Amino acid sequence: MNKLEQHRLSAAGYKVGFLSRTCNTLLSRWLEPYGMGPAQVGILTYVLERGSATQDEISQQQRTDPAATARALRALEKGGFISRCENPENRRKKLVFPSQKARDAAEELVAVLVKLEQQLYRNFSAEEKGNVLQLLDKMTENALAVLKGGAPLDEGK
Repeated sequence: MNKLEQHRLSAAGYKVGFLSRTCNTLLSRWLEPYGMGPAQVGILTYVLERGSATQDEISQQQRTDPAATARALRALEKGGFISRCENPENRRKKLVFPSQKARDAAEELVAVLVKLEQQLYRNFSAEEKGNVLQLLDKMTENALAVLKGGAPLDEGK
């Protein structure tokens, strides 16, 4: 095994990315009957939780670029899961609202997300599950600190 392969196979970023792509593949299969994919279900659950949101709020919460958010919103709107209207406080921005179809499907969509969680944590103890979540939160905090202007470790030398 060469150094590059050795690094790849032991790198947290590679493993998290691989897990993310695998989860997206599973979600794509399980969400197909609803006419949506993993990106859309994340956005839709956020809008359902809040009742409404702007595209900018959604992009920030999902950590996606505005163009990707716009594409996902178009797909959700085309599927009848959301509606968009002008924000009375800022006419240049649109407010996104869940439709009745989205509210009706919410319980089934949550069941799909729970199914994914059950698969991920199969054969995990409660302690192991808590440890995984705690470690992932720490890694996320570290990455967000760099995004917010913190110096990466190698730049501090």
